[in-house]
Amino acid sequence: MEETVFIVLGDHGQFDVRFKVHLNNLLKEHGLIEETASGYAWRAYFQSTGGAAYLHVKDDDEEIKTRALAIVNDIVVDPKYGVKKLYKRAELDELHVDPSIHYMLEATKGYSFEDDITDEDVVDLTARGETYATHGYSTEQDNYRCNFIIAGKNIKTQAQLGEIEMVDIAPTIARILGIELHDVDGRSLDEVFKADGHN
Repeated sequence: MEETVFIVLGDHGQFDVRFKVHLNNLLKEHGLIEETASGYAWRAYFQSTGGAAYLHVKDDDEEIKTRALAIVNDIVVDPKYGVKKLYKRAELDELHVDPSIHYMLEATKGYSFEDDITDEDVVDLTARGETYATHGYSTEQDNYRCNFIIAGKNIKTQAQLGEIEMVDIAPTIARILGIELHDVDGRSLDEVFKADGHN
């Protein structure tokens, strides 16, 4: 026990959801997803993460990209789809989103995006008597944080860190284990260690 450091944390926050939005329905309606005998063939599709949806365009096809963007712009201005924000490539670079993603939609609280193609574009879960919650929203949303607790060998007691970033966890664990990490986005949370600690 005296050699152990305990870390307890969540990997994300989450929000309650009333409306599930099936964005790929709209791409299918415009011919960018087609039903085949073996499933679906796509030229563009939304990969949904709950609170966000990434637009993929097959083979980086410029014509398809233009058609998909027109659909995205229609989705953004229609309040029934619950879009909080459209992110373009420059903003996605700042968020370290894979370069193959051209656009991302973020959902408003109370909405989530779903991958599957269904009969309804927007499903009202409250009307169905269902409850649901999910993650995948921007960390800039209010009250969308998790806890981080660390205790053990060479760790200060009662230290308050304030807000930290998820990318700081791995470098902190690496320091505890005596491992060097290079070229990472985060930093070791050195302020949690006692001054005389040698992790």
